[in-house]
Amino acid sequence: MKIQRFEATDMPAALREVRRALGAEAVILEARQRRRGDARSGVLVLAALDRHLEAPASPSAPRLQALARAAGEPPPTRAHRPGPAPRLANAPRAANAPRAAAAPRLVEAPPDFAARALPAGGGAELERLRERVRLLEQLVCSDPFSRLPETLRDLYQELAAAEIDAHLAFALVSRLAEEGLDPAREGSNLEPLRRLLLPLLPDPPGDAGEARIHFVAGAPGAGKTSVAAALAARALRRGLAPGLVSIDIFRAAGPAALESSARILGVPFAIAYEPEELAAGGFALAGCDCWLIDTPALTRAEPGSGEQILRFREALGAARTHLVLPATAKPRDLVAMLELGAPLDPDGLVFTHADETATFGGMLGAVLKSRLPVAGVTAGRDLLSALREVTNEEIVDWALRGVKGSVASAPRIAEPAVAARPRVVPFRPAAG
Repeated sequence: MKIQRFEATDMPAALREVRRALGAEAVILEARQRRRGDARSGVLVLAALDRHLEAPASPSAPRLQALARAAGEPPPTRAHRPGPAPRLANAPRAANAPRAAAAPRLVEAPPDFAARALPAGGGAELERLRERVRLLEQLVCSDPFSRLPETLRDLYQELAAAEIDAHLAFALVSRLAEEGLDPAREGSNLEPLRRLLLPLLPDPPGDAGEARIHFVAGAPGAGKTSVAAALAARALRRGLAPGLVSIDIFRAAGPAALESSARILGVPFAIAYEPEELAAGGFALAGCDCWLIDTPALTRAEPGSGEQILRFREALGAARTHLVLPATAKPRDLVAMLELGAPLDPDGLVFTHADETATFGGMLGAVLKSRLPVAGVTAGRDLLSALREVTNEEIVDWALRGVKGSVASAPRIAEPAVAARPRVVPFRPAAG
């Protein structure tokens, strides 16, 4: 749309300028008196011409004619097509205009206005737009979400806000609708949701205490070094003699944190550069019941970052691999971490930083996607009590936290009594 501003001493002169510049099809957007102090000094007119209209395409100019008549300007001498003439409200009245025409009103556009406003071939374009509107109406009416009861749609929004996977959340509310269940109608009871979710979770892991070798793997910053130390502390509570080993030799200070934890726990510590150092007899020394092995971080920047773990695991034989995931990570990031750890064929998941997040929908999604049991959850920094076992019921209850009707509280790690630490002999790799 082309908009121009016109200034003249009176309205007839302004209309002549509008017609000369934009043609008879021009539309008056605004017309008012200019004032300088207390004196009138002419009129100001804003006029526009639609870019699809060619001036002067129509000699009738019904809108312009209405103002022309109101201002005392004679209409164009050319014939005009019949039809109602829309007029602009509150147009200023010229001094010599009749008072009855001083305040023309805006009326509806003529029936053929849309056809005249469209460019050549606009009828086909209009029909295409109508067809798209009809298609959108069909999509809205066929949307399964729109057929759900309003309370279940609200429940879906709450599940999504708890970071539960959108597809899973929709499948859950759809199942509730099929069974005629509505938690809102049942006093905000989320038991139907728990009943649907619990069978989807894998069985809890078996007794991991019988395993002799435990690899702890994870992405950078996931907390795998802390988990290795926490696993050693749990072994101490069970009356076992654990040892800590670091094969994270790619970072300058990689083994330092684990060595510090070993000193605090009073358990042996060693750094292994090659699998042969351990397979040659290191486990036969010191009378240790189990070894917790901290590994290099898994990262997309280094596609072969898991090869070191595979080499050690192949050389040492049967072992358990724990994949560490931070509970604070976004659901999509957790999925990416699962993909990084998939080549290691982990036996279970350990979630860290559970006390630093308010939503656990990502944890639930990671368990369902991987079909791996949860070997433990950590919260806090106390090595002796940071790691605890978790049930499937707790995982579901934590995931539903924040959903209306949920009574689950934040996960808390109780401090268990620490058993007497067995005496162990410091580990030293076998010579040669």
